[in-house]
Amino acid sequence: MKFLSHAKTSQKLARLFLLLAASLVVLFGVFLLLDKLYPFDTDVSYSTLILDDKGQIMNAYLSPDEKWRLYLSPEEITDDLKKAILYKEDKYFYQHPGINPISIVRALVQNTLSGRRTSGASTITMQLARLLNPKERTYANKVREMFNALQLEYHYSKDDILRLYLNLLPYGGNIE
Repeated sequence: MKFLSHAKTSQKLARLFLLLAASLVVLFGVFLLLDKLYPFDTDVSYSTLILDDKGQIMNAYLSPDEKWRLYLSPEEITDDLKKAILYKEDKYFYQHPGINPISIVRALVQNTLSGRRTSGASTITMQLARLLNPKERTYANKVREMFNALQLEYHYSKDDILRLYLNLLPYGGNIE
């Protein structure tokens, strides 16, 4: 009798596993379809620089969107800069797929208990999505931001995402 009970439990677990696997496949298929239908634009315009023969800046011009946005090359991103940004903004940047479910649950609980927004859950990738496509801060736009973060993670490496984030990080006024 105990053997039959164990067999039924194993069958239920197998069905549950298959259902979960099928759900993940369908969800990924929906993501791919939406990614194709709604591609996320990551084109960024930078300031035009006039350099001398030694590579020193002689003059600079605003980008087409009126920003002082200078390109930060991968070599210019030091380990100390990387560590400081990750420590302050997103300690688990290299461990999550663009959204951090634990941070989302924590923020939901804290914000619900306090009755106001006291904690955010944005990862660096989600912040980059907002910098690339700024919108009013609503729950619907937060969901869109999460989808865009997943798109960024699907199409770019973590280092590319961090570099683009650092290139768009606002420093006040029209300086990025």
